[in-house]
Amino acid sequence: MTRRIRTPDKLVEKIQEKVDERVKKINKELDDSEDCRRCAVGGIYRLAKPDETGCNWELMSYSGPQECAGLVKEIVGQLRKQYNLPKLPDE
Repeated sequence: MTRRIRTPDKLVEKIQEKVDERVKKINKELDDSEDCRRCAVGGIYRLAKPDETGCNWELMSYSGPQECAGLVKEIVGQLRKQYNLPKLPDE
C-alpha cells in the first residue's frame, strides 16, 4: 500500500480528528462521560529510519484517561499504515 505524504502538523490534526469522532460516538453510548472528552494527542516525531512496515513517524504524546489510550493506539496504528512524513532533503 502506498502511503500518502503529510506534514507532522497535518498528521496530528488527522489523529485528533479521528479520536474526537470516536470519542463523540463513545460518549453517546456512555451518556457523555466527562473523562472521554479530555483525549488529546501531541506531536509527531520522525523515526531515524522507516520501521519494518515502511512508516517513518510515531506519535510523540497523548494525554487523557487511561481508558482512551487503546483507542488512540488503534487509530495511530491505522494512520501509520496510510501516511508518511515528507522526505528530508538529504534522503
